[in-house]
Amino acid sequence: MIVGLISTTIFSYLAIAWLLRYLQTQNTWIFVWYRLVFGIAILGVLGTGLLKNS
Repeated sequence: MIVGLISTTIFSYLAIAWLLRYLQTQNTWIFVWYRLVFGIAILGVLGTGLLKNS
C-alpha cells in the first residue's frame, strides 16, 4: 500500500506539472472538443439503452 501511495503521489505531481506547463503555452480548445465529443458519446449510449441511467 505504501508503494502505491508513493507512486501515485509522484505520477500525480508529474501529470499536474505537465498540464500546467502545457496550458501556459497552448490553448484549451483540445479539451473543449474532447469534452463535447465525450458528452455526446455518453448521451448516445444512454439514448440507445446500452447503459442504464440509474
